[in-house]
Amino acid sequence: MAHISIVIPVYRAEGYTPRKVSPPQVDNLLEQVADATQLLRDAHARFPQDPLIATNLGVFLLEQDRMQEGVEWLDRALKLDPRCAPAHYNLGTVLQNTGELTAAVDHYVAALRAAPSHIGALSNLAHTQQTLGQIDAAIAAYRQILTLRPHAAGIAS
Repeated sequence: MAHISIVIPVYRAEGYTPRKVSPPQVDNLLEQVADATQLLRDAHARFPQDPLIATNLGVFLLEQDRMQEGVEWLDRALKLDPRCAPAHYNLGTVLQNTGELTAAVDHYVAALRAAPSHIGALSNLAHTQQTLGQIDAAIAAYRQILTLRPHAAGIAS
């Protein structure tokens, strides 16, 4: 029977060093993911009106490549609080990554209405607008980032 190994990057001062993880460690990681998922589900059961718990569960599921279920939880968060900036931001990111750029822009704008200094939403909005050819809008978003973070790397140039 062949054993699998997963390479996990370990960053040190001198650079990248790959490290192998043995099958028992993989099983342990999978158990931890299952435990964390259950903890978030339990938290939602205890606090069903908390949109941040629903958002966190959605993001956690997305990180596990459980796209449909993750999006459903983000939608649930927005039903609980239509102004939930983290849910809008994360849903925008999913839509951007799946090529639904106009819908992504709508969610980034909604996130920024709720949290005007959300750098991630601003950055993704600017990039998405640039991709859509909305250059003036993208420049305005990049300028807003520089207003909030004057030393933002790569934007000033």
